[in-house]
Amino acid sequence: MDKAEQAAVKSDAGGRRVRAVRKWNFGNVHKDETLSGQIVKVGLAPNGLLTGSAADSAEELTETVEADKLTKARVRQAWQITTKPVQQILMQGFMMYMSGSTINIFSIMITSMAFINPLTAIANVNSTFARLDDGKIDLTMQKLAFVAVQILGLLLAMWKCGTMGLLPLTSADWSGYIVIRKALEAAGVGTPVDIF
Repeated sequence: MDKAEQAAVKSDAGGRRVRAVRKWNFGNVHKDETLSGQIVKVGLAPNGLLTGSAADSAEELTETVEADKLTKARVRQAWQITTKPVQQILMQGFMMYMSGSTINIFSIMITSMAFINPLTAIANVNSTFARLDDGKIDLTMQKLAFVAVQILGLLLAMWKCGTMGLLPLTSADWSGYIVIRKALEAAGVGTPVDIF
């Protein structure tokens, strides 16, 4: 410390070293109230530095915020997994439309895959969301929405079967089950007899 700084440093009533306030100070330091704002404490902590219980509570708050961010990210990722099959349904619907309504190998393959994929996805719904399920978040809504989207895929496959004529939707498909009634009476016209 040079002589000018030593002259500026004084001691207050408690024996603490304090420094005189300069005019260019922007008010970002704590002033000592015992000396009516004319002398400032030496060695103040920088702005934003927390010590003691304030630092502990700040660390706990930071941990809570980080855990909250992680939970929100997992929920957002679960919704992304849930809505991902919608794109597949749109693509499969387009492929089914383009394959036509005739029965051929391509339309049968596309339709069978449209049945198999949603059924396996519904059977494996818990394993699909297993990496996100840590027990802290409730994934019930996401799982139900996922199953609903897969059911839409099954309905699309059933529509395709209906357009190909594989589902019994018309009355002609059920004509084999119609019971034929026996007539109780019979009427007829007699044949003329020739007498020659």
